Amino acid sequence: VGAVIRQGTFVDKMENIGWIRSPNVRSTISHFISKYGVFFQIMAKNKGHAVVPTLDVDLIWHTHQLSPVRYYTFSTAQIDGIFINHDDKID
Repeated sequence: VGAVIRQGTFVDKMENIGWIRSPNVRSTISHFISKYGVFFQIMAKNKGHAVVPTLDVDLIWHTHQLSPVRYYTFSTAQIDGIFINHDDKID
């Protein structure tokens, strides 16, 4: 139940930032994906510390996890074989 409520809150936040109404949504998403790559670099450099994504990066992170094998392969390749579990319980 908690996960469903957190996901609903996340969806509301995504709606509020209006990314889907961007005049050039493809460019907007490409920019988000680039920031996501940088975010993983930041996590790799700060192992053992909580690193919290911005909403745009979190959107890409949630979307990436919809392909579990690809996400697992990507995350373990980025951070020395460590799987990054997205803990959405952090405020």
